[in-house]
Amino acid sequence: MNKNTSTTELTVAQFAKEAKVSHDTVLRGLHSGKIKGRKKNPFAQKTAFFIPSSELERFKKLAEGESESNGHSKSSDN
Repeated sequence: MNKNTSTTELTVAQFAKEAKVSHDTVLRGLHSGKIKGRKKNPFAQKTAFFIPSSELERFKKLAEGESESNGHSKSSDN
């Protein structure tokens, strides 16, 4: 973990790597509110985000549910 963040927060890059999604996907999620995080500097337009590690598990469950509802279930009923 980065020394500037606590052990319960992830950077966008760390979150993307763990969630197996792109950096841009994480940023879109943050901007749309699907992923909860905080700006390093809330007054700056372009700044780093910190995301609670609890969001990673919530995001994974959300993504898993979306893939199953789209017919991409991990199990096959053939």
